[in-house]
Amino acid sequence: GLPMDPRLVSWRTEFEARHGKLPEAGPTTEKAPLESMMGQAHLVDVRPLRGTAKFSPESPAGPLITRAFLEEQARKRPFKPGEIVLFHSGFSDAEFKPLPAAPGKDGLFARPLEGSSEGWPSPTPEAVAYLADAGIRCVGTDGPTLGGVDPKGSQFTDWMAASRGLLVVEFLTNLKSIEGRDAFFLFAPVKIEGTRGGYGRALALLR
Repeated sequence: GLPMDPRLVSWRTEFEARHGKLPEAGPTTEKAPLESMMGQAHLVDVRPLRGTAKFSPESPAGPLITRAFLEEQARKRPFKPGEIVLFHSGFSDAEFKPLPAAPGKDGLFARPLEGSSEGWPSPTPEAVAYLADAGIRCVGTDGPTLGGVDPKGSQFTDWMAASRGLLVVEFLTNLKSIEGRDAFFLFAPVKIEGTRGGYGRALALLR
């Protein structure tokens, strides 16, 4: 196989020193049980975090969803095993638009990734571990990715989710429609053999 990026080797060493050894690769998409991606929706409003990140071309950044933030949310509504935790930032609804004419750059990926605008809110590895300890097995976000725009931070968040067995649903839209509602969430991935991600259909059934 191809040699691993030296930067990833360094990051993995650091991650494993902090959080323990990464497991072997988990199940591929077509083997993920559908029941693991359905359950009571637990919406976490992270909109107040937007506008708080310090970003620059040298350091792309988005707001961090910390363990402390989730602990504060849990005081109002505890996280329960089997719930599907959904981070509602409004980012995809605001920024998912037709690409601008050149030389303009889109606010969904290009500008956040180059550090010329704020990225989407993303959980820290510690926040992901906190949810796993609470019995959460699936987490979703209306940001393009769970891990955010900072490369190292994003990798650590993804590794933590994988190491704790959390399934991740990204790029959701219209989460506002279930705000304050009793909703059952379901994600059905397109099961393509050998993949570890891809498209699917996310539904919320109101009770």
